[in-house]
Amino acid sequence: MKKLNIKLIALCTVLLAWGCTYEFPPQTQDNPGSADFTKYVAIGNSLTAGYQAQSLYTNSQDNSLPAILAQQFAMVGGGDFNQPDIESEHGYSGENGPIIFGRLVFGDDGSGPSPVPVGLPGLGVPNNSGDPITAYTGALGELNNFGVPGMKIIHAQVPGYGQANPYFGRFMSSPTATVLGDATDAITNGGTFFTMWLGNNDVLGYATSGAVDPADLTDINTFTAAYNAAVSAVLTAGPDAKGVLANIPNVTDIPYFSTVPYNSIAFDPNDPVDVATVDALNNGFAAFNATLTAAVGNGYLTQDQADEKELTWILGANGAMLNDESSIDLGPFWDILVGGGQMTPTQRAQLDPYRQARLANSEDLLTLTSATVLGTAGPAPGTTYGVNWPIGDAYALVPSEITEIGMAVDAYNAVIQKAVDDNSGQLALVDINAVLEELKLSGVSVNGSSLVASIIPPFGAFSPDGVHPNTRAYAYLANEFLKVINSKFGAQIPYTNPNDYLGNDLPYPLIP
Repeated sequence: MKKLNIKLIALCTVLLAWGCTYEFPPQTQDNPGSADFTKYVAIGNSLTAGYQAQSLYTNSQDNSLPAILAQQFAMVGGGDFNQPDIESEHGYSGENGPIIFGRLVFGDDGSGPSPVPVGLPGLGVPNNSGDPITAYTGALGELNNFGVPGMKIIHAQVPGYGQANPYFGRFMSSPTATVLGDATDAITNGGTFFTMWLGNNDVLGYATSGAVDPADLTDINTFTAAYNAAVSAVLTAGPDAKGVLANIPNVTDIPYFSTVPYNSIAFDPNDPVDVATVDALNNGFAAFNATLTAAVGNGYLTQDQADEKELTWILGANGAMLNDESSIDLGPFWDILVGGGQMTPTQRAQLDPYRQARLANSEDLLTLTSATVLGTAGPAPGTTYGVNWPIGDAYALVPSEITEIGMAVDAYNAVIQKAVDDNSGQLALVDINAVLEELKLSGVSVNGSSLVASIIPPFGAFSPDGVHPNTRAYAYLANEFLKVINSKFGAQIPYTNPNDYLGNDLPYPLIP
C-alpha cells in the first residue's frame, strides 16, 4: 500500500471565506480615563509570555500581547515594561538529553512540495545553540511580565514552582517563590494596572493529548478555589489598581484541531493501485462487518451503533480509522462467538486491534500531530495507520470528549465572569472565547487583510504549533483588550494596526 501524503497547505481553501470586518473605533484625544497605566503588570501563561511556534524566543517575546499593550499604554502615560528576556533567536521548547529544542518552523518534511510544521510531534527542531534555557540576568524587581508557559491556575501559587518549570525558574525571585507572589510584589511596588489571563492550561493539555488522561483536566472545585484566590491576591496587592481578566477560549476552536481533515484518507478512482487497495480493504474487513450484523441480531448492538462501527472504504475521501474509547467494546461479544464455536481463537486474535475501531466522521477532530502518523506503516505487517490500523487516542477527539471539554471551558469561564462581576469597580472582562470563536466561524478583515483561524500563510492567525497566535494575531488580540479597557474605564488609548506585524512567513527559513 502506498504511503499517503497529508497536504496541510491544501487547506488554504478556508482562507477564501471571512465574514466580519474589523474597524478601528473613532478616537478624539488620547487619555487614560479613570485608569492609571504608570506601571502595568501582566500575569498569565504562554499567551502572556509571547509563546508561539511551540517555543519562547526573542522575537516572539518582543511581540508578546502585553508588550504590544504596553506600547499603546505608553501613549497615555504608561511607563517602562520589562520582560525576562530569553535572548535566543531559535528559542527554547524543551530538552532531550543533550539536544535543546527550539521553535517550530515551516519547511519541507520530504513528503512533497507543501510546507508543513517541521518538528511535530516532538518539541520543535534543535536550536543548535547547545545551551539549555538561561537564567534572566536583569533586575528581577523591575519585571512587569509574569507570563509562564505551561502554568495551570494552581501552579501560580505553588512555592518553588520554578524548580519544575524552567520558564519560571529562570526569573523567579527565590528558590521558594511563587509566580503569583512575584507578580503581586510587583503590583504592591507601585502597580497601577494589570491584566490576568490564567486557566487556559487547565484544559488545553487535556485536549491536545486527545483527552487521554483525566488528571490533565482541572476539577472545577479546584479551579474555582485557585482562581478566586489569585484574584483576591492581586486585588489585595493593588487595592487602587484596575485591570482586566481574560476568559478561556474553547480549545477546539484552534487550528490544532481543524488543520487535518477527518477524511484525510483518499483513494484516487483513476489509480489502479488505489482501486485495488479499496477492494482489498473491503474484502479483508468483510468478516469484521459480519460480526456487526451478528451483534445486532443478538442485541449486543443497535443498528445505528453497528452502522457507526462499519469498516467500509470507498474511492475518494474516507474517514481515518481511529480508536473510540467511548464506543461499545466488541471484544466481549467476540468472546461469546468463540465460546459458541462461531469464531476461532485465531480469528478472535486477528480482530482484537479493532475492538473499538471506527472510521472518523465530521463530528470528530483530528489533532495537528496526527498528520505525522496518518499514512505511515502500522505495527503489524501490511498495516497503515489511519487506513487499516487505528490511530491512537492521543490523535483525535471524539464527540463525547469534545462535549466534556466544552463543558469544562464553560464552567471555568463562569468562575471568571463571577470574579469580574463581584469586583466590577476594578475589573473588566475580555471575552477571548467569543473572539476566537469568531475567527473560527467566519474570520475577520483587518484594514483589507483577512485573519482566519489557520496556520497557513499569509492569513493564518496562528503560529505553526496550531495553538498559539502568531505576532499579527497577538496584535489583533491586543486591540480586543483595548476595546474593553477603553469602554470600561472611559479611556481613549490608540489601537494598534495588526497589519504592521508579521504573521507566518511562507516558508519560514529553516534553522541551520
